[in-house]
Amino acid sequence: MGSGAKHPCKLEVLRAKFSDHMDDLMTESIEFPMTGETRNFRFFVQNTVGAAGVAVTDLLQQNCEVDLNKLIGIFNKGLPPELPFKIVIDESDDGASHSGCSETEIHIGFNKTLRSKFSPGKMASIYRLLLVAEVVEVFEAMMREWNCGFAPGEGLSRVLALYVVPAGEFNSTSADWLATKPLQNWVAQIDPSDQNPVSIGCAVLFLNWLHYVKGFSWVDIVAADSGKLSGVYKALTKSDNGWAVFSADIEARRKAGQLTDVVTDQPFPVE
Repeated sequence: MGSGAKHPCKLEVLRAKFSDHMDDLMTESIEFPMTGETRNFRFFVQNTVGAAGVAVTDLLQQNCEVDLNKLIGIFNKGLPPELPFKIVIDESDDGASHSGCSETEIHIGFNKTLRSKFSPGKMASIYRLLLVAEVVEVFEAMMREWNCGFAPGEGLSRVLALYVVPAGEFNSTSADWLATKPLQNWVAQIDPSDQNPVSIGCAVLFLNWLHYVKGFSWVDIVAADSGKLSGVYKALTKSDNGWAVFSADIEARRKAGQLTDVVTDQPFPVE
């Protein structure tokens, strides 16, 4: 009748799992106490950050639901699964991150380095922009081809965050791409990275060009769901020459004295 070893019954296993889960929750509540919540967001602050971190979550609560509704309208997919969002202000100098495109636990660094460079008002906009960018990536995971880990998806998260929070821009990448000679073609090919400022710079300029120069709505751009930016252009225009048209326009603007000393990811006139 067996070796005589004692096997835990299902109830004992469940009790052990519940005990481990409660231990995790206790540790979490002590190190990262919850500081507030809205309908779709819960906010936590690492206890080493203190009252200044709580102030950040207070600010984020003022706009998070409004910003979320804007993204719902743009992506036209309803709410993401696995809500509420869990927003954690930690003591790091990082920007914002989550463990995967669909992951709704988002960490935002308190970032003493940035706080030493910018005013409190500017920092409020930066924190808000960082949150919106990560929430965009969660929406991207509901689409077929937008991938937050690739340059086009990273570019989309940046341009939509800037569209929602224009006062929050602080780390533009368009100048990195404009500095390449000849201009690197990241429209017809995909960079499988969200860390390359050159390919991301190309993506943000191309997407903003589609919206502000060519006049396509963000709803239509997002719906033109394609792995390559050239595929997005083709879905919108039925044409395969997205890179040729885009690069020629950029060079023409340069010859006209535009796009020099660019410090923003949205350098195009807004009509």
